[in-house]
Amino acid sequence: MDHVVEDDTTPDRMTRAPAAADTPGGGRRRSGETSDPDARDAHVEKVRAMVGARIRELRTRQDMGLRQLAAASGVTAGFLSQIESSAVMPSISTLVKICAALHVAVGEVFDAPGPRAHLVRRSERSVYAYPDSGIRDEVLTADPTHRLEVVHSYFEPSGSTGGQPYAHGSQVEAAIVLRGRLVVRLGDDEFRLRAGDTLTFPGATPHEVRNPYSRPAEVIWVYTPATY
Repeated sequence: MDHVVEDDTTPDRMTRAPAAADTPGGGRRRSGETSDPDARDAHVEKVRAMVGARIRELRTRQDMGLRQLAAASGVTAGFLSQIESSAVMPSISTLVKICAALHVAVGEVFDAPGPRAHLVRRSERSVYAYPDSGIRDEVLTADPTHRLEVVHSYFEPSGSTGGQPYAHGSQVEAAIVLRGRLVVRLGDDEFRLRAGDTLTFPGATPHEVRNPYSRPAEVIWVYTPATY
């Protein structure tokens, strides 16, 4: 059998975890693990309280009742109540199910509760260009919950989303014209928007946007939930 010799100079070499520290009793202790039982118990209680409070915060923020989340995640309402009150710590599989029902990543329940700011520099915007359509979209927001999205769209003269109305899948959309003029068709209705106008409509309504004029147009789109 051939033996593979690891070369410390190889750039893509797998990095090994540091060896566990020896404990006074001759056993092995994981890195970061304390040998003080009281300190360990306090840490467990702190994590349990943080996870329970975060799950309750995420649930109430989505206007979801305890029984509703319990049914969606496949756990009993009583057990979920114990988790939120920090009486018990859910297993990994249970936590995954709860997070899936809340539509959040598992890591979010370990984040400190409260508002968090997400800064998107102009140079860091996600840009989606559609040269054939004469449209460029720049995503201004970075909402980890995907509940809100703001997009800055640029329409060249004769730029259009196409002749076939479509829907993004959002619940609500709002268009705020910054510069130029645009025409928005919603079903049988047509709206001619000028700079300063705002149009709000159900996101499920198929629509078409075009710039039939000789000057460029800019519009801010607000979507909830996010579409990109």
